Amino acid sequence: ERPGEIKDLRSSNVICIDGCSVQCATKMVEKHSAREFESIEVSAIPDLEDSGANEKARRVADMVLQLRTPESASITKTIDSEQSELDYLTEMIDKFILRVKKGLFYSDNDFWVQREGDLVRIGLSDLLQQMVSDVFFVDLADVGIHVEFGDELGSFESTKIAIEIITPLSGTVVEKNTILEDSPELVNEDPYGKGWLYVISPDDISELDLLKPANEYMTYGVEKAKHELGKKVSK
Repeated sequence: ERPGEIKDLRSSNVICIDGCSVQCATKMVEKHSAREFESIEVSAIPDLEDSGANEKARRVADMVLQLRTPESASITKTIDSEQSELDYLTEMIDKFILRVKKGLFYSDNDFWVQREGDLVRIGLSDLLQQMVSDVFFVDLADVGIHVEFGDELGSFESTKIAIEIITPLSGTVVEKNTILEDSPELVNEDPYGKGWLYVISPDDISELDLLKPANEYMTYGVEKAKHELGKKVSK
């Protein structure tokens, strides 16, 4: 528990995921909120025969979805009807669940690209939004600006850090997600859906070959997350 890393629990719908019987998450919420909340103890979920950590992570994710209130669920409804059936790779790392959407391309800076005909949509990955914590301000570049691969394309600020948006391919911005100006929290709540950042007309679609597909990014993301967790433990 560190200052600036806890949301206002008095006005949030909370689901605690406890990695062990000590129930640190539950105890923290009990300390900071008088509201009712739900808890999931991961260690109490029985292992299925021949199942591994990934299967348990999927089961925890399913339990979280079942516990979410209609109000919370409405925030993460998709831009279209397909979003409710998204297919993800999932991995449990310590007490966190990393979600990587299949079918997207990912940069080493943790931004995703989705091809949409001659255009591409970009956003930040679940890994990045979890690492930066609660985003409260998003500064997006203007429509019409041209950028090269790796250029800065705006920024966002969270309770932990201010970070630049690094474009994962070259092109011209044709649309930006203006909803984030008033609702920056969507970056955390729905990074692969309503939290998208830009639509870009790419200069060269073959630049997608420089990015990682979902399975490669999951391997990369797991190692990166473990490294970040290791740095926190050593402090």
